[in-house]
Amino acid sequence: ATAAAATAAAARQREARAERRRRRRGPERVRALRAHRRPGVAEVARGAPLSRQQRAQREQARELEEETGHRAGRLIPLANFYPVNGISDHQAHIFLALDCEPVGELNLDKSERLVTRKRNVSEVKSALANGEFEDGFTALALFYAFASNEFPTS
Repeated sequence: ATAAAATAAAARQREARAERRRRRRGPERVRALRAHRRPGVAEVARGAPLSRQQRAQREQARELEEETGHRAGRLIPLANFYPVNGISDHQAHIFLALDCEPVGELNLDKSERLVTRKRNVSEVKSALANGEFEDGFTALALFYAFASNEFPTS
């Protein structure tokens, strides 16, 4: 009974901390990550290439959790594209993750070294407009996210 009470108390404390973070965070944040690989540019979480939308959505939800420690309340498909059309039939899928909640620590592959940080939406839009995102996947994903009717503006 004591262990169950301690577990319940710990769960209540985690939920209270999460609620405080939600209130502080507000909708005006974008979670980006920096991958420590050449050229070491800022990018969004992305998974392995997949062919079907449903499988891609499941994979992206897993990658988001592994690479950012967050779970999306909603994962909205935005676009599909061929990043190296004419060279490969690899198709990429872009999703917008909204209402994200922290669920734990990063769960990275041995070859991954990632750091996440929050940035104001206005800062991200300015960096995007100024060509500061060198990773093409990330720039395209951000353009689609900001152009969507789903992205929170306030």
